[in-house]
Amino acid sequence: MSRALYEYPDPVGCSPHPVDGVTNLTCAWVEGWGDFFAVYILGADLVASSGSYNDTDFELNRYYNTPSRNCIGQPVTNLACDGSRIEGAVAAFLLDIVDNTSSPDDIPGDDDPLALSPSYLATAVKTCRISTPGVPWLQVPNGIDHIIYCLETTVDPTVAATYFVTRYPKPTQVFEGATEVSPPWNQSFIRFQWLFDLFGQ
Repeated sequence: MSRALYEYPDPVGCSPHPVDGVTNLTCAWVEGWGDFFAVYILGADLVASSGSYNDTDFELNRYYNTPSRNCIGQPVTNLACDGSRIEGAVAAFLLDIVDNTSSPDDIPGDDDPLALSPSYLATAVKTCRISTPGVPWLQVPNGIDHIIYCLETTVDPTVAATYFVTRYPKPTQVFEGATEVSPPWNQSFIRFQWLFDLFGQ
């Protein structure tokens, strides 16, 4: 990831980092990207030695909505259900961006309406830059919230005020160098997907 995309941030406070555990924005982003990459490349061949880690679990977002948490419908203020800090939920969101109902590893009737190309996602991530008050454009993304703003091509003040509550300072502007072609790119579909995968809404 560091060689191909950018010098990714050091995920402090990331040991341990169970795939369904709540950590922090940076840890969940870096480890979630790794999980996503593995499941996208390996698909149904992805099985952990324990037998409890496979592509279907990511397709169904089981690492977010665990029975012990039951996150669907929980308020945004419930930090135990903040999927932006759960690597499995981050991976599920990234997977839902690039797969579709014709993908061999997609679950029939799955919720995701997107089918963006992996190269688009990689370019958006590689070129994503964040601006916060008083800080120039040189900040690279260190959380899935930053990536979401770049995928939506804007910082929606309502989103910044309501979601990703552990982020401070809040970004004010984003830049990314990917080319959005609509369809398949659609800002409302991106928002639909992260609201579902990361916040159970």
